[in-house]
Amino acid sequence: MIANYILFAILFIIIALTGYYKYINGQFTSDGMHYYSSVRNFIQFKTVYDAPLFSYLLGNHAYLTIYLWAPLIKVFNTPVVFLVTNILTHFLSAFMIYNISLFIFKDYKRSQLISVLFMWFYILNRNIIWSYYPGIFLFQPDFLMIPMALLGLYAALANKPKTLQFCL
Repeated sequence: MIANYILFAILFIIIALTGYYKYINGQFTSDGMHYYSSVRNFIQFKTVYDAPLFSYLLGNHAYLTIYLWAPLIKVFNTPVVFLVTNILTHFLSAFMIYNISLFIFKDYKRSQLISVLFMWFYILNRNIIWSYYPGIFLFQPDFLMIPMALLGLYAALANKPKTLQFCL
């Protein structure tokens, strides 16, 4: 199990450095920068105006949860906060997948191995590793739903109604 944590840490460092390299070289689309500018304007007591349109606040991208990152943006004053959040969201999701698999396969002799495999299948999924870790988006608030949905699944399986209500 220690080897998994070491591999997780190495993979996280590689992905974070790749993402930072892409950030300093301007290889991200405007999505993450719109979120950053909207939160930064909110912190500076300006409007939440982020672009020529209010599309990221009032339009089809109504992500009010990005304002929860305002304290971190205030402290670090960089969009890299969103990059790290994006990466951590996927790692947290993998950890949740591991725990759910352990719970489901608890009666099997090799439940630990099965759970670790499911976790690594998620982490190394081609769509996630090439598109969303240090991908072109910098940050997608949609991904915050993944660990929340997995927590809801775990709560349903473990019969924890208060946690399930929180997730819903």
